[in-house]
Amino acid sequence: MKNLSLPVFLLFCTTLVFISCSKGGNSYTNTDHTVGMTDLKTWSGIAYGYYKGDTVLQGDTAHIVWANTFYRVITDTSFSVQKINGYQVNALETLLNYISSDSITTKTVLFDDTVSGIVSKLTLYYLADTMKLELHVWSGYNSAANQYYQNNVILHSN
Repeated sequence: MKNLSLPVFLLFCTTLVFISCSKGGNSYTNTDHTVGMTDLKTWSGIAYGYYKGDTVLQGDTAHIVWANTFYRVITDTSFSVQKINGYQVNALETLLNYISSDSITTKTVLFDDTVSGIVSKLTLYYLADTMKLELHVWSGYNSAANQYYQNNVILHSN
């Protein structure tokens, strides 16, 4: 009996630790970092970059598509950030993943996504109920102008 008591005790302790550490009623999959982000908001900011413009006629028969610049002030747009789940949102057709929360210094929640051709960041300032969205998209390279076609949008919710 003495040889059997140690394995039974270890099995009991292991079972107890396993039960106490399971997610149970505190399921971490239900964490929602998107609280306060999905309301319809008005936004203002700027959009700038380069787009495929008119062709430049050379002296010969070659035609070169040039990269034209644009800059716009945005003052009257509204949209809502769409919740995918508690860790992902969609803003202006861009999927953003939860990165971090800072409840001590800046009082922010940060969503970010950096993939090939797209760099974006959405920051929620939850005490002020405002957000900042930065979206940078590259769509190609113009070797004649030595310039990438790009669309840069920086918006702040009002």
